[in-house]
Amino acid sequence: MYEFLVLDAVYGTLREGQPTQTATAYVRDQLQQALNTSPEVFITNETFGVDPCVHFGKQFAAVVSVNGRLQFFAAAEGQAIDFRYYDGVLTPPLDQNS
Repeated sequence: MYEFLVLDAVYGTLREGQPTQTATAYVRDQLQQALNTSPEVFITNETFGVDPCVHFGKQFAAVVSVNGRLQFFAAAEGQAIDFRYYDGVLTPPLDQNS
């Protein structure tokens, strides 16, 4: 059994690659809702209910507690992530008292 708690999640891009043209959406709640249904999430405008930069490919990043361990995820629009699997560096368990 997996327990997912989404701490932060963003979806967007730099319009035309310009550093002053950030176009992003905060999608923490949408990701949590998706993970409540399935551990595999497709990174799409439909999943998040928003297109923060129409006609441009977006990127996604999230910080998720999986069974009490912080894990970091990133993907491009159109990819899928199975949040049960993680190949990065595992963090210590979250301190529930802090």
